[in-house]
Amino acid sequence: MDLQALEFHPFSNLFPLLQGEDFTHLAKDIELHGQREPIILFEGRILDGRNRYRACLELGREPDTRPFEGADALEFVLSLNLRRRQLTIAQRAVIAAELSALREQIAQAEAKSSAPGETSHDSAMGIEQAAQLLGISPRSVSSASRVVREGAPELVDAVRNGKVSVSAAEHVSKLDRTLQQEICAKGARALSKAAREIRLKDKPSAPAKMPSAPAATPTLQDMLLVEQTAPQPAAAHALAKKPTALKLFELADQAMQEGREPESVAEALLAELEEGIDHQRLIFTIEVAIHLRDRVTARD
Repeated sequence: MDLQALEFHPFSNLFPLLQGEDFTHLAKDIELHGQREPIILFEGRILDGRNRYRACLELGREPDTRPFEGADALEFVLSLNLRRRQLTIAQRAVIAAELSALREQIAQAEAKSSAPGETSHDSAMGIEQAAQLLGISPRSVSSASRVVREGAPELVDAVRNGKVSVSAAEHVSKLDRTLQQEICAKGARALSKAAREIRLKDKPSAPAKMPSAPAATPTLQDMLLVEQTAPQPAAAHALAKKPTALKLFELADQAMQEGREPESVAEALLAELEEGIDHQRLIFTIEVAIHLRDRVTARD
């Protein structure tokens, strides 16, 4: 068998390949103990076992392969990978978006190949169905669909590999693809910075204030009242800046109303906070929320 001739089936490509230490550990295990599970082939391509195949190539070993014998190849791939992998919400969203697009392509191909008057099986899958299958909100899948449709391959891979959130990638996908590629090449921090700048740019500006009437001459009573109630400079700065905890709850409430995931709230919070945030206060707020979650859950 010409090992180089084995290609990856589109169904298997829905899931990210192992990278870095995870792949190194797999190759080392195969080197020491052999290939524990066969590589499954479907339509002459690898349906399951891409990482095992890559490891065998690296080790110069002949891979053990088996043909797929089930009834639904796509269901087989989804079942295996969703069970064996710890996927982030962003990764699930991209998988759901690509799955929806792939099923649409299959449905169109079946419609073209059907004889006149013949009713073909409907293989299409909408965003809501894909979201339910992957256990995430339709809003996340909708955002990921835009990234898949308009984003550069490097941007999609960044989401798939957990380097950037779906919400951040959706903002970056509005840029020219060449610019997207340049930002992706600079890494995760550059992606987050670009997303934050685009988000602030797209944010509606506050309505212009009407000019106020000339202030009346203050009375002695007014002056005394101001002196008694005016905050100190440090306190005034604290009042002008919205507390992190309050911003956290506002974003969480908005996200729940829109059906978004907790991960998107964290991304939005980090994107909107100014540099120099008091990390200790943020961490303390998080710890309080964790204790509340445990107690509220215990009551249910």
